[in-house]
Amino acid sequence: MTTRETILAALRATSSYVSGEVLSQKCGISRAAVWKQIQKLQEAGYEIESQKGQGYRRINGADVLNREEIGRSLPEGWFVPERVFCHDELDSTNLEARRLILQGCGQGTVIVAECQTAGRGRLGRHWESPKGTGIWFSVILEPGVSLQQTSQYSFVTAVAVAEAIRQTTGLQAEVKWPNDVLIGGRKVCGILLELVAEMAQVQQLIAGIGINANQQLEDFPPEVQARATSLAMEQGHPVRRTEILCAVLQKLQENCQLLEKDGFDAIRSKWTALSCVIGKEIQIVRQGNTLLTGKAIGLDADGALLVQTPQGVESVLAGDVSLRAADGSYRLL
Repeated sequence: MTTRETILAALRATSSYVSGEVLSQKCGISRAAVWKQIQKLQEAGYEIESQKGQGYRRINGADVLNREEIGRSLPEGWFVPERVFCHDELDSTNLEARRLILQGCGQGTVIVAECQTAGRGRLGRHWESPKGTGIWFSVILEPGVSLQQTSQYSFVTAVAVAEAIRQTTGLQAEVKWPNDVLIGGRKVCGILLELVAEMAQVQQLIAGIGINANQQLEDFPPEVQARATSLAMEQGHPVRRTEILCAVLQKLQENCQLLEKDGFDAIRSKWTALSCVIGKEIQIVRQGNTLLTGKAIGLDADGALLVQTPQGVESVLAGDVSLRAADGSYRLL
């Protein structure tokens, strides 16, 4: 273990104070060097109390996304601490995933950023990624599927996020076609799936996930405040981001394995049960133009949204969903 890890392990092992002398002996460094390490941990977000004559005490866990904290809660299987890459700032975790793929990284690699300067959503839209508030990360998958099957992983990812939020917070997260996650009709998570392929075979899939965790309303741009929310806003108190992240990784692994074992029908059934649009009157809008209006009735085998219209059932492959309100108007979700 590194000096930092040794100090954290010693502080985690007790609720009492640990003397500087004990930490000095455990780490093989001077007490002055211990104090410098404590200061660095405090700067990183760890709440550590110091008391003259008694030493140091860890008050609680830090709301920081680093390899040490994430590594302690990673699900067994695909994910190991050595393949978790944490950054204070990145242009985009999906772009970093592409760079790591070129360096040989593959299945189970996780890239996390406290802040993104060029975060992206669907259709090239900008995704706000303020520092220290959200959970911005990408996961590299190697599903070994054809290009036609890649859309299935959008639904796998959305289901994983919704299930993880429900499990860790009790909030009734729902999914919106094709792959957004909402709470109370407001968006709490966006997903961007990108692929690296050769010929017609997918080599890697990059699942980019952005979860609004601890933002308050004023943290969102004015133009999205009516449609956005965060886990903290819904719960009334901050959430532990590491817990949410690791729960998503667990559910993502489980649902990928379910898809491989039982096929898309198993995922489609889960997605439908979590959906906020199936059985509802909707409009499909693209670039400000209404494409069609009708009732969402399900997904086809490729993940297209099936909409019952007066002319018959239409399959929708792309667009934004507006839900019909009680007054007959349509509201963009």
